[in-house]
Parts: sequence; structure tokens; C-alpha cells
Amino acid sequence: MQALEHLKIIFFSDPSYEKLVTEVYFDDIYVFLISIDHGLDNMFIVTPDQTMSPEYVKHDIPLEWTLKAIKIAQEKTITRQHLPEEKLSWRPKPHK
Repeated sequence: MQALEHLKIIFFSDPSYEKLVTEVYFDDIYVFLISIDHGLDNMFIVTPDQTMSPEYVKHDIPLEWTLKAIKIAQEKTITRQHLPEEKLSWRPKPHK
């Protein structure tokens, strides 16, 4: 998987989603997230809504960068979901 300049990817537990999300940033400015609530074969891209402060959201992004960022984030999301729990930097809470 190639590196992409300005790309920052964070796996995050967002209370709005049942499963972990993948947040994508251009440098430190939020662009979109990938939700896997509907499964790895049916991922969704969620763009910022109007409740986010405009200073923290990037709206004007080069098309080629965006397409590459989507592909890289998708691949990293799939890879992360297939890792055994002991290899995850963020581990789910144990089931009771």
C-alpha cells in the first residue's frame, strides 16, 4: 500500500455508530469517515454535517487525492478488521 501525502487515518469509536469508524484527515483537517456498520462489503462514506465547525473540516480537496485516500482507508479498514484482538492498538471491551 502506497503512502499518500497529507493523509492521516484514525480508527475511532464514535457513539453514533455501532462499530469502530475510520476517520480520514487531510493533514489535521477532517474530511470524512468510513462506517462499517453494514459490514465490510457494504461500507459507507460519511461526510461532515453542518454541526461541525467549518475551521475543522476540509471541503475543497483534489479529486485524485480523495480517490486514493478512499482506497487506502478502505484497505486499512479491512486489514484492521481481520487482525486478531491482541494485535489491535485499540481493543474492544470483553463481552460479559
